[in-house]
Amino acid sequence: MGARIVHFGSDTCHRMPVLKSAGYSINDCRSLAQLHYALQICAEADAVVMTEPDRVAPDSAISIARSSSTAPLILFPGRRLEYKESDFDLVVPALTPPEQWLSDIAALIQRSQAIRAQSQSLVDQSSSLRREAEAARKKSRLERERSRRECARNAEMLGRDPQKPRSDEELP
Repeated sequence: MGARIVHFGSDTCHRMPVLKSAGYSINDCRSLAQLHYALQICAEADAVVMTEPDRVAPDSAISIARSSSTAPLILFPGRRLEYKESDFDLVVPALTPPEQWLSDIAALIQRSQAIRAQSQSLVDQSSSLRREAEAARKKSRLERERSRRECARNAEMLGRDPQKPRSDEELP
């Protein structure tokens, strides 16, 4: 199965069928509630694509997408609303040929997946190191306890107070 894309907005330029024909699975959302729900159930979305939304403030959709997903956010801007390009990982200008934006989206998704895989590897490595450190702390604590018992036992055998430290003159 291809990458999973959550789409929000009105697809007046028919880009979603082009993405479907390129092998992407599309979850199409027409409202902010649908967008939020789709990102909750499709936590592993590979990209969130926005086109010109009908009667919806784009800032709300951007906020939902950013707070609900780590997937890259792609914009196909319309003519009616202004957007801050810095809010998006990719902005596809109008009249960009499909071959170009399909290639750009594929590259962005591939980079994003590689970053997520690297991040997961670091999380796994960190978890493993934490388990190793905990085992080392436990072993160290057990060794300190064993050492105290041995020191006390040796002190008793020598007739000394096990709580009193040895003086320098007693050292061999």
